[in-house]
Amino acid sequence: MTKRYVVSRRFLIFWTLFIGVGAVFGVSSPVREFCAQNAGKIKNVNYVVTHFMNCKFGKVAKQMGDLLGVKHQSFRSFRCRFGGLKEIK
Repeated sequence: MTKRYVVSRRFLIFWTLFIGVGAVFGVSSPVREFCAQNAGKIKNVNYVVTHFMNCKFGKVAKQMGDLLGVKHQSFRSFRCRFGGLKEIK
């Protein structure tokens, strides 16, 4: 596995674990801390958000971009309910 793949996978797992904690009000505290620690170090970012509710969570992507100081290149939002997965567009 390439280093980029490993880092991306770890971040995706991290994001998946904590999005439910703060998605209603914005970016959760652990994700906010990660972004603050890595602000300026990340040059390109793509977001994949998983959640339970039927909304896109574009606000979360904007908040993370503001914290990192980078505009995201792509953003995908997936609703996970009772074993089903649906992309919210």
